Amino acid sequence: ICDVTTLFVCLFTAGHIAGPERKVVEMIQNKGKDLIVLVNKMETLPDLATRSAEYRENYAQVLQVPVESVVLTTCLNHEKREAVRSLLYAQLRFFTGRNAERKLAILLMPPKTRARLLEELPDRAEDVAEAAAHLLTN
Repeated sequence: ICDVTTLFVCLFTAGHIAGPERKVVEMIQNKGKDLIVLVNKMETLPDLATRSAEYRENYAQVLQVPVESVVLTTCLNHEKREAVRSLLYAQLRFFTGRNAERKLAILLMPPKTRARLLEELPDRAEDVAEAAAHLLTN
């Protein structure tokens, strides 16, 4: 997989990062590939508001990745979900180029939203894709 993949998104659960997670990251790094580490379920940590920087630094240190590669998130928070979508869009857009950005944006929309919009505006799929791209970059 590492030989044919450009960007890896590793999703780990908040809490203890152990050997298996480290091995996955190490395999990706050994191939010289880019990666983003998403640490989900951060809402389970009661002191997150005061220690988020410390948590990011700790995960980065344990996984031996740049702290900028670590994103603390939760699927329970709409803003956090949208921030992850925007991050993925920006990273993938870098690799795919401008020609694919609208298609990429519409694929990153929440599935129910995408289906509803395309159903309501079947002849305006290009407008929907452009609006999605605009939302993901702002």
